[in-house]
Amino acid sequence: MFHQVHVLAHPAAGLWYTANPAALAAMVDECLSAGASLPAGAGPPVALVGPHAGFSYCGTVLGSTYKHLPADCKRVVIMGPSHHVYLRRPVLSQADVMETPLGRVAVDRASVDELFASGQFDWFDPDADEAEHSIEMHLPFLQRAAVAAGMASAPSVVPIVIGGATGKHHRDIARAIAPLLRTPGTVLAVSTDFCHWGRRFEFTHGLEDRTKAVHESIRSLDMAGMSALSSLRPDAFAEYMAKTGNTICGRHPLSVMLQAVAAEALPSGGALHWLAYDQSGKALGKDDSSVSYAAGVLTGPAPAAAAAAGRGTEPTAASP
Repeated sequence: MFHQVHVLAHPAAGLWYTANPAALAAMVDECLSAGASLPAGAGPPVALVGPHAGFSYCGTVLGSTYKHLPADCKRVVIMGPSHHVYLRRPVLSQADVMETPLGRVAVDRASVDELFASGQFDWFDPDADEAEHSIEMHLPFLQRAAVAAGMASAPSVVPIVIGGATGKHHRDIARAIAPLLRTPGTVLAVSTDFCHWGRRFEFTHGLEDRTKAVHESIRSLDMAGMSALSSLRPDAFAEYMAKTGNTICGRHPLSVMLQAVAAEALPSGGALHWLAYDQSGKALGKDDSSVSYAAGVLTGPAPAAAAAAGRGTEPTAASP
């Protein structure tokens, strides 16, 4: 039977990043080249965290994320938040391929269909899927990182968009994707910005501290959240969010990542390294606005620690 290929277009091209393929490739390559390195002795990357704003704002940060795409990566389970529609449950794309000006990225349809069969997911409305930018903004970096790593083509993707969710939902999603994450050659990617600050975001945390500029308070707020995430404890990040209400749009995908570590779908004994941080602007008052961006790489146990664990000895913890 003939199957019509469903191609998901790239509506952000020409708006959030250039639609010119050569210019886009050059820009992304420059960001990847300038990206920060992992500390010496870090283990292999198993999950990536990066922003999804216009590349003129966050490209250098996103370069620090995808600089560390493993050369043996075959598939990326990529999770992002929903910006335009309310979602009661996480949703899966019905697309067969996702397109950018740099070409097409295959969707791992077999894995997507298996996830849907788990009963934990709904299908994403095609129009809402095309309008959502949280997954799309990572794809040019995935494509060029694959070229830099010498891959014949970009890894396939399993796109998941998450709206409202609770701690139980986070655990259920993590358990559903666990078989994929345990498969060699699979990497998890989380698309998220950090603090959205200002009246237009209805969030003006930090004005009460007169000893700091607003943008410094925002940075401190974000750094506390990154520290909670680095604990790799779902409860620590949940407590941070309940206490601060920080407007981290990808808080649910981040929570799923932590639950995946707790469920041992991602290796324990590693570290979450924060490699870059920036803000779209330096907010000074409540009429200003800014969005924060951070690049994180979750690595598995360092080779020396893994070898020591295999010998039954106590590994030496490396500083993140």
